[in-house]
Amino acid sequence: MGPVEQLYSFPLAPKGSLNGSLDLFYMRIRCIVVTISLFMGMVGGALAAENESSSILDRAKQDRLETLFSSAIERCDSLLNSGSASVEDQGRAWVIKGTCLKKMEKNVQALAAFKSAIELDLEQVQVTADAYAYAAEIYHEQRSPALAVEYYARALDLYSSSKGGQDEFRTHIKLGRLYESMYLNEDALLHYERAFALIPKYEVTATLAELHSALGRMHFGLVQLDEAEAHLTLAHDMYKELQLPLSQNDVSEQLIGLYKSQREYGKALIFATSAYESALGAGNHYQAINYLAEVAFLHEKQRNFNEAIERQEAAVKMAREYHNQSLPHLILHLGELYHKAGRSTDALVTYHDALKIAD
Repeated sequence: MGPVEQLYSFPLAPKGSLNGSLDLFYMRIRCIVVTISLFMGMVGGALAAENESSSILDRAKQDRLETLFSSAIERCDSLLNSGSASVEDQGRAWVIKGTCLKKMEKNVQALAAFKSAIELDLEQVQVTADAYAYAAEIYHEQRSPALAVEYYARALDLYSSSKGGQDEFRTHIKLGRLYESMYLNEDALLHYERAFALIPKYEVTATLAELHSALGRMHFGLVQLDEAEAHLTLAHDMYKELQLPLSQNDVSEQLIGLYKSQREYGKALIFATSAYESALGAGNHYQAINYLAEVAFLHEKQRNFNEAIERQEAAVKMAREYHNQSLPHLILHLGELYHKAGRSTDALVTYHDALKIAD
């Protein structure tokens, strides 16, 4: 007699006696207790297996965080080969393994891992969405833009259905950059605008400034100049507030180009001067020289030759001091400014100086 049969066995009194009725009653109670015990044992076993899977996944995530990618992959493989992991945990294991392989630049194996997660068709769409998004990144890196767009779009659908928040926002940004690299400005603009709608407008952050900058570029490319100016100006002011001079100057260059295309040299001059001061303050003398020459050029376009000469002379002086390769060109242009201002002698001397340096 096995252990289960022993639990259910119970000696009965003769049929029809009072003791027999009580025995039957107690036997039924015992059967119920045993059944519940067996069920609880099964549930306990399932919970223990689930806890073990969660523990393995947590350790794998920690290994990944500590760049112990091989160890993380081994943990994921042990879980996948155990036969006791739930489908959801298998999906998480495939994604963790894929991200580790991606970090190790084993993109073919990483793609296979992400596709394995996708094929499980999990109820928790977040895991599937992550798998699509990571696969899209690989396709983008492999210069397969059509596949990258397809996988990003599927990730977006899943993130949107589950109110993905930050993940949905980041995917819109990535899709916008992808379309921008493909010169599909209208599609890029669409995703930048959708990303823009997902973040609080009152927060001044580098991400928000970057979005304004991207929106400005797209509007400029589509010759929607008022919208471009509005977004780029906001980006410039935000970067200035955040004290990010390189990003601020990148936006300044875009604004200078926008205003020059409209022959609004006075407005362009404001941002060229701002960019020069920012570069000088950051100790970036190469950029400072270029921006100073740009300031001189913009004064020249407004026929303010004395102002132009003053800025060009300062640019030449700085270029001499820091042995800048653009010195011959700067001196030559200074001679042209002297000539336009009617200072022929200064122009002649300057042209000779340019020839000496060229030799």
